[in-house]
Amino acid sequence: MGRVFVLGDLNVDMLCHVKAMPARGGEVHADSIRFSIGGNAANFAVALGRLGVRPEFYSCIGDDFSSDFLRRELKSSGVKPVLREVPGSSGYTVAFVLRSGNRRFVSNKGASGLLKAQDLKPILEGVRPGDIVYTGGLFHLPGLARGFAGFARAARKRGATLMLDFSFDETGCFSGFEGLARHLDMVFMNESELKRFGRGDLRKSLGGVSGLGIRDVIVKLGSRGSLFYTNGMLKKEPARRVKVLDTTGAGDVFNAAFVYGFMSGLLPEQCLRLGNWVAAWKVARTGITVPPREGISDFLRKL
Repeated sequence: MGRVFVLGDLNVDMLCHVKAMPARGGEVHADSIRFSIGGNAANFAVALGRLGVRPEFYSCIGDDFSSDFLRRELKSSGVKPVLREVPGSSGYTVAFVLRSGNRRFVSNKGASGLLKAQDLKPILEGVRPGDIVYTGGLFHLPGLARGFAGFARAARKRGATLMLDFSFDETGCFSGFEGLARHLDMVFMNESELKRFGRGDLRKSLGGVSGLGIRDVIVKLGSRGSLFYTNGMLKKEPARRVKVLDTTGAGDVFNAAFVYGFMSGLLPEQCLRLGNWVAAWKVARTGITVPPREGISDFLRKL
């Protein structure tokens, strides 16, 4: 396996499990409140580390009380943190998790928003053919977005496979994606993100993304599973039925499992099955969690 370089957002998630959202001026009792590492990129890195890969993770971190917690969570998950420390607050997200498993978020990316393409110079110095460069949370991070296309182009010239998770963009514009797309090999997105490329028609939307120059498109369909599209070929796999407890980070965990399968030489449909299974395991539990190693090995033997 090659090396995996992960870059993007890093924050603390405050997960508030509630029966319902409070009315205006009201208050509700939380079933539980817990803290977890968060951020699209950090979640992916942690999940990949717990699957047995040892990614390097690049971001910015604040100098506040949460920095030790974030570093400890990364290292204990098998992730090598490469973090530029800046004065001020790290990123924070307050997530309200309803009993249905649905969520609502309030975020401030804090230090992560100061990550810049020039911080990624060590990646360009170390990347080799067969390595993977994965980015999450790009559209949250204006400092990184400026100059990122140039970095992606340079990393790809060195033989790396460039992957991007769309993540959420509050503006809904995903500004600059069209110019960046030709430097990417693989993108991960959800159904609502996909729809903006084809007015709601699945095939047109997939063709619209692929037509920008991207080789592989992976779409997470929630309870309906996931799909893979490349060169007009479409593969789809159903989701696994589980009792949903918390969907926070499920998409990032799915991505990590898919990439783990990709690195292991699995076929696209096998990567989808693995991603669906690991994501189902996660949504039945809280936190960024993956099945134990022996469970993964057992699942792979049966594919």
